[in-house]
Amino acid sequence: MLVEHLMNERPVTIGLKETFGSALRLLVEHRVRSLPVVDESWTYQGMFDLYDVWATMLPRAAMLD
Repeated sequence: MLVEHLMNERPVTIGLKETFGSALRLLVEHRVRSLPVVDESWTYQGMFDLYDVWATMLPRAAMLD
C-alpha cells in the first residue's frame, strides 16, 4: 500500500500570521493533533501541534495559585 492512498489530500492548515487562539480553535474544531503551517503561497513552513499548546500553557498554569 502506498502513502498516497492513505494521506489526507486536503488537510486543515494554518497561516504563519494566524494567532495562537486561531490555531487552538482549529485543533479543537477539527479534532486533529497537528496543523501544517503554510505561507501566503501555500508553501509548507512547519507544524503547530498539541505539544506547542502544552509548552505554552503548562508553564503559565504552574504559576497559578
